[in-house]
Amino acid sequence: MKPDIRRKWLRRSLFALAGGIVFLGAIIAFLPTILSGSFGRNMAVGFVSPLVRGQVSLASLSLSWSGPQVIQGFSINGADGASITVDVTANNGLIALARQSEPPHIVLSGIVATAYRPDGSLSLTELFVSPTPAVSQPAKATPSQSQAPSVSLAETLRGTILEITSLQLIAAGSQSDPKIEINGLKGKFSVEDAGVRASFSALTKVGEKTGSLSLNGMVDGLFAKDGSVNMDAASIDVDLQASALAIPSAGVPLEIESLSIKITSAKFADAVRVSGNTTIQLPTGETANSTISLDATNPMDAAKRSLAGSISLVNLPTSALAPYLPDPLNAARDLGSSLNAKITLEGRTGSAEISSQKFSITAAGGLAE
Repeated sequence: MKPDIRRKWLRRSLFALAGGIVFLGAIIAFLPTILSGSFGRNMAVGFVSPLVRGQVSLASLSLSWSGPQVIQGFSINGADGASITVDVTANNGLIALARQSEPPHIVLSGIVATAYRPDGSLSLTELFVSPTPAVSQPAKATPSQSQAPSVSLAETLRGTILEITSLQLIAAGSQSDPKIEINGLKGKFSVEDAGVRASFSALTKVGEKTGSLSLNGMVDGLFAKDGSVNMDAASIDVDLQASALAIPSAGVPLEIESLSIKITSAKFADAVRVSGNTTIQLPTGETANSTISLDATNPMDAAKRSLAGSISLVNLPTSALAPYLPDPLNAARDLGSSLNAKITLEGRTGSAEISSQKFSITAAGGLAE
């Protein structure tokens, strides 16, 4: 090949190579923009659709190498009133997420709806397809293969933030059952250097009754210096307050007029205290009160653990038991108008008492070794 022809061929090859590099760079640079269009939305819908029993749709998708990732109007609509519609924002660039160079910060809002049936089941649980367990082949031993260094749970999650700006949960029953709503749920869950912290609040509604819900808690000292989870050394402070709340159950939903629970521990391996009280609204319109006050010592040591305190149920109307009694028994006549029950624990022994205007039963026992 003559020198001038060789130079022309080399020059054309270099131009072609440079053009290919520029074209490839442009594709990579604009890949998030390409995936943000209908092509990317269809891919996302096609990926999720086989995993659910319902119609999947996605209103908009915005991806960026350096900016936030935004998903708007992602919805799954199933049968019997089950649906999920959410907006999700990840305040991290794709590069940072891929390299795990900064902790993820996820912001979530939306509406979740379900129907609850007379047996207490929720239609929402049927929205997702149960995964088929894969048959795995035993891996062959390869002594010469080097293992990648393990990353601790703390190192993986440290700094992660899940923030809810506005979430609505709706559970609708039959015409005679009240609609259960949790409205405007907002708050934040974060993984910190030594533990986790959560703070959430919302408005609640059961039928025409309105109330509120709040959860504030922290678990400190959960992660050891090497990043491993060390529950024994953790300190706990959790406070849950609620009113006008209901839990779907067989027959009728369990309506909670008020709820207060507090869990504290300076060091979980040594002692944990649980205290609280609940007022339950019965279908008859009557109420029953329950209180709990328990101190657990050495809860992680089966040989040394012990419990002290009491659990009591006061003024439970026997009319609430009437549907479950056999025909010969009459609740008011044979049991009295109300029941009181109390369990008292002292170390590794305890006693129980159930009483009414008609009878009294006591029993005693102990914790097995």
